[in-house]
Amino acid sequence: MKASIPRSRLQYLSLLSLGLIIFLLLQTLPVRAQAGPRGMRRAPLTPTGHSTAKGRVIYKDNSQPLKGARLRLFTTGDEETELVVFANDRGEFRVDNLAAGKYYVALEGPGVAMQSGFGMKLPLPMSAIPKAEDFEEVVPKHDAEFTVDGTNSIEVDIRVERGGMLTGKVLKPNGAPANDVDVMLVSRTAGEAGPYTARYSTRTDKDGAYRFENLPPGDFVVGAAIESKPGSTDIRARMRGETQVVTYHPAATTLRDAQTVHVDSGSAVSGINITLVVRDSFAISGTVVKQRDGTALAGATVLLRNKESELGGSLVPGMSQRTTRTDAEGHWSFSNVAEGSYVVTALAPLVRSGAAGDESMDREEAYRRSRQRFLVVQQDVIVAGGSLTDLLLSITGSGSIAGVVELDNGQALPPGLVIFLELVRTGGRPGPPLPVGVQPDGSFSFSEVQGGDVYLSAALPQDSNFFVKSVTSNGNDLRSTPLKVSEGTIAGPIKVVLSPELGQLTGRVMSDKRDSVSDFVVLLAPVESDKERFRTAYFSTRTGPDGSYSLSVAPGEYFLFARRRDQLPGVVSDDFVRNEAGSATRVSVAAREQKRFDPHVP
Repeated sequence: MKASIPRSRLQYLSLLSLGLIIFLLLQTLPVRAQAGPRGMRRAPLTPTGHSTAKGRVIYKDNSQPLKGARLRLFTTGDEETELVVFANDRGEFRVDNLAAGKYYVALEGPGVAMQSGFGMKLPLPMSAIPKAEDFEEVVPKHDAEFTVDGTNSIEVDIRVERGGMLTGKVLKPNGAPANDVDVMLVSRTAGEAGPYTARYSTRTDKDGAYRFENLPPGDFVVGAAIESKPGSTDIRARMRGETQVVTYHPAATTLRDAQTVHVDSGSAVSGINITLVVRDSFAISGTVVKQRDGTALAGATVLLRNKESELGGSLVPGMSQRTTRTDAEGHWSFSNVAEGSYVVTALAPLVRSGAAGDESMDREEAYRRSRQRFLVVQQDVIVAGGSLTDLLLSITGSGSIAGVVELDNGQALPPGLVIFLELVRTGGRPGPPLPVGVQPDGSFSFSEVQGGDVYLSAALPQDSNFFVKSVTSNGNDLRSTPLKVSEGTIAGPIKVVLSPELGQLTGRVMSDKRDSVSDFVVLLAPVESDKERFRTAYFSTRTGPDGSYSLSVAPGEYFLFARRRDQLPGVVSDDFVRNEAGSATRVSVAAREQKRFDPHVP
């Protein structure tokens, strides 16, 4: 019988992908007035306790009340609920009969700045193989929170920012006003983890003027978009921005050259004009084929992504990822492509044996199949002064990897062992670590691996009693020497050696601000460059309320970072380590060593 990964772990491994899908879906849904905070619908909250929360809603800068503001109180959990109350003319509110629990408050109504996000804060786990405790509570964005015990009364003053105003004009190249033009404003809330990116839109009037009111304080990018094909009836193409030509303030054709506009609380920023730039557009086209025999791949998905999207995300005007499919001859094309740097990606569905509901599959194999759905090829292109045609995207088929796992002390493997294999291709980003069951004799097989040269590492969850000491094939360290996987063949055998001789690093994050050490992450990044490319080579943990931490790690030398979670990227990479290594502390941990280190943070 194959070993299987516990269902609970699969759920947590799947949460990130599910959350991102939910977030992307939320981008396409209108926010309704009768919906819950930030567009989420909830059941009414029925008061069942004896706690009272009362207070005032006031502006941060002048302490003036928000008259008649609507407060939505909501909880999260298995059954999300909400309660709506209103502030009086003095900004005062009161809620009685609250049960014990944590409550979030979202404000709406006149005088409240527009929502600075689309409602979801998706906490990304630092661990590549996360556990339940790695995930924070997922809640919609809110303006305040409080906790009651079901019997007490508390005072809650909710201080909010006054909204700002931003105005300007959109002008044609000859200086004449451009009326009925889409103007879009994009912000990213600084200093917070999660995609709190917001996009607002309006249209210019007959004089080319536009206005945004009740903006939250922050930095904004302003763009104006005109249709290159007026009257286009392809609604889906228009929604994807395929017919739009975007100019950023003041007259920039790229996001890198756009000027950021800052809006302070309660301020009015005027004169943010955009002069439309007329420019040529081009086409990118080509064919997707099978690498093995050169035959055309019909129905493959082809994606076109502007590399500038990495600067601001897909919500920035002109940054939407475009999609098409190959025809019967494998041909594909994109029109209306502006000059710039792009990534073209083709995805062909894996053809595999066995039905999706095959009862013979264990959970580990089912999960792996859910993540390994496509064969992929990617190519960077630059559009400059002309169209690109006859691009050939050749997709390599899949093979398998076989190997064996053993302990360095010669003892028997623990029963039901599951290892996680992580593959990295030259120039590519690491894929998710995928679970592979180990047979009682130590053998394992990893199927449906796309052909090519891959660097390979193996790992166990951080709460394991073992660590992966080495991954080799024919004496070569596969973290520094690639393994060649060929279509239709079995690569290997590879040898994975485990060891129980973990090191232990403990300590306490020290700060001059005593109330700040509980919201920190202690991250260990490998110093060795051949390990940096693998997410499973990093170790992390959250600090306790007093700043304490404890990590069981593989012996080695590490860069130690003690940072607030919002100071770390969603996925820690070798780029982050190289850029931030100067501010880290080098720490060495030997086998079975117990070491204490107390990092100090501002």
